[in-house]
Amino acid sequence: MYRRLGITSLICAGLTLGALISSVVHADESATQRQLRHRMEALQASGRLTVDGVRITAVRLIAELYPQSRFEPVWTDPKKVDELLRAIVDIRGDGLDPQDYYLDRLKTLREELATHLDVGREVDLDLLLTDALARLAYNAFYGKVDPERIDRNINITQSWTGAKGAARVREFLASKSLYQQIEDLKPDRPKYDQFRQALARYRRYEDAGG
Repeated sequence: MYRRLGITSLICAGLTLGALISSVVHADESATQRQLRHRMEALQASGRLTVDGVRITAVRLIAELYPQSRFEPVWTDPKKVDELLRAIVDIRGDGLDPQDYYLDRLKTLREELATHLDVGREVDLDLLLTDALARLAYNAFYGKVDPERIDRNINITQSWTGAKGAARVREFLASKSLYQQIEDLKPDRPKYDQFRQALARYRRYEDAGG
């Protein structure tokens, strides 16, 4: 009986110590880290993630990336955010819609945070930037089917480069030019350049009222 009580006491002590260690680890987290950890825990539990009313598509990539970054934001360099926004705007020249990559939402969130810091909105922006990069990179490399003909998410349900997605995001963010990294994903073929030039001519004609 005493032996059983001793084992029970050891188990209880171990559980208490584990809880204490866990609380110490979480106590060291910043408010942003806690927010990101809670989002990742919710993602793990449900398999889904919604940010600012948007259903995130690169959930496997995101579920890898943020725990590996110790739940720290990854978009800490404003220059990289600028480059991503520029790439999103310029994707129109490839026949794609910048709004599919949250252009207006990203700009609005960024403007909000410039005047009023909010942990929840900061996390929203970081997650949306990551998902926008994954979408954009995937479509730049593989292309995108006309959204009027089939479900517009059908060609981005896979995580970008599968299990290596998180590593690719870190690689792009650490690169000299994130914009050029995205450009380099696009087809390097004469016919593709001809298509872009023809599209640009058509849009100039359309803008002129033709």
